[in-house]
Amino acid sequence: MIRPRKDTRLRLIGPLTIQSWLLLLSVCLVVYCVNLGGARVLSNHEIDVAGGARQMIAEGNWLTPKIGDHLWLEKPPLLHWFVASLIMLSGEASEWVVRLPSVAAGIILVILVATMVGRWKGEKAGLVAGFIQGTSWYMTKYARLSEADMLLACVVVSAIVVFIHLQGIGLPRPSSRPRLWAIVFWCLIGLTNLCKGPLFGTAMTLMPCLTWLLWRRERDAWKRMWSPMGLVLGIFIAVAWYALVILREPSALDLWFSHTVGRALGDFLSHGRPWYYYLKKFPLQLIPWTFVTLFGAIPSLKRMWKEADSPDRFVWLWALVPIFFLSISEGRRHQYMLSCLPGFTLVTTIGMFELKQHIQARTRSAVAVSWLAIAVLAPVGLVGGLVAGFRLPDYRVDAWMLGVLLGVGFMLAGVFALRRRPGRVFAIFLFIFVLGTMHAYLHILPNRDTRRHDRQFLTTLNEHLPPQSLLFATGGPEIARHIFYVRCPLIGVWYPEDIGNHLGEAQCFFVAGRMKHLEPLESYGKVTVLSQSEHTRNEKSMQDRYTLFRIQRAAPVFRN
Repeated sequence: MIRPRKDTRLRLIGPLTIQSWLLLLSVCLVVYCVNLGGARVLSNHEIDVAGGARQMIAEGNWLTPKIGDHLWLEKPPLLHWFVASLIMLSGEASEWVVRLPSVAAGIILVILVATMVGRWKGEKAGLVAGFIQGTSWYMTKYARLSEADMLLACVVVSAIVVFIHLQGIGLPRPSSRPRLWAIVFWCLIGLTNLCKGPLFGTAMTLMPCLTWLLWRRERDAWKRMWSPMGLVLGIFIAVAWYALVILREPSALDLWFSHTVGRALGDFLSHGRPWYYYLKKFPLQLIPWTFVTLFGAIPSLKRMWKEADSPDRFVWLWALVPIFFLSISEGRRHQYMLSCLPGFTLVTTIGMFELKQHIQARTRSAVAVSWLAIAVLAPVGLVGGLVAGFRLPDYRVDAWMLGVLLGVGFMLAGVFALRRRPGRVFAIFLFIFVLGTMHAYLHILPNRDTRRHDRQFLTTLNEHLPPQSLLFATGGPEIARHIFYVRCPLIGVWYPEDIGNHLGEAQCFFVAGRMKHLEPLESYGKVTVLSQSEHTRNEKSMQDRYTLFRIQRAAPVFRN
């Protein structure tokens, strides 16, 4: 009797081998880390975290983040804590250090999704799902931004993966240790409240889970969720920071109420977006795999409806139930759906294997699409890049390179599809996307970044100052940019009129602000403009330009 050979390949996490994990990790590191600090200057949302973290270190106040002389409590401080800790460990306050927590959260999310799909569909499916998850547009964007969205998505997906394991969704049986995993689940639920704000992450996690439980109508499934210790720990994690802050600053309660209920009711940030806003946005976020997702939707939806134990039912609930409730809300932003988009990854993976079968069977549709790629899409990519290069002289080389990438990519993909090599077709598209992403972050985005002049001005500000100067930054919450980038001590004051509260006996001081602050600064004495930025982002006139002022206070007049 011949026994089948055992698979002796080493596995680190789940069904994927160490080689698969290394390959997946390599792609993620390239896409997320290439020119991480130099691709673009910190955005307005990023600088709130970066400046707040740096001030947190300087003041030693890790409970209530501040920007200058104002508390900044719009978001909970979990990301601040990560960023501040990394700045202290590395000894460097730079863009790439500030963005590392989001990179780590993105990689963890990819690992979780790859492991989940691998346990459902096998090693190859898990690896493909990992590549799809890691290279989707929303991942390549938000895993490189020091914003709360990727951190929240990572925690939400972690809680959902624990729920899947706890309930045994799509698996041979539920977890054999339900008490432990129920504790972990509720602790993660509590942690979601420290990522972006109260209740939002909790709702994004519980909506698909509760919907699935109601659909199943099984008492045992509900019992597996019961954990008094987990509930107590989850509630403590969720409310401890908020309670401490309210004891110090009772007005924070009104702020958080407006940022949760107010956003849901559309008090701000709705911008008149229609109810179908998310239906338009989610296909764009799944680029370059949108077509494959649509291709896998039909067989996945059939299984969802017919097979109660299939994972398809849960992933569709995961993807669509939050989007439905977000659409009802008046405050609509595409970042809000980041934590439910990984639910589409299984559908996309199914679509990829459906395409594989069509290519291997060489169906008429597969042959037609292959010739379309060779005869139409490849020439269009080449000609499009050529034309764009002539029309955009500043980006001529970039346009030509991307045109060549698209043209050659479609040509090779069509040829390999005709030769029944679906694996190579997938590898080509993956390689082109990774190479195009690298080129964008190395060359295109740095040249288009309108904030680079601000960074250059602020980082060289100390060159215009004498030693031990008294320096202020003013101009509202944007002083977080000054706090982070200026390489000498400064005092952040939101309003120029409040600078006098910090002057003491100083007769000469310096202020970094905008040119429009000249008039209020003249009330302190003689004002001299020492330096200006070459350009300030979104400036409408010279009044908006970053400027360094020197103020010489008028000598006091003594009367007999």
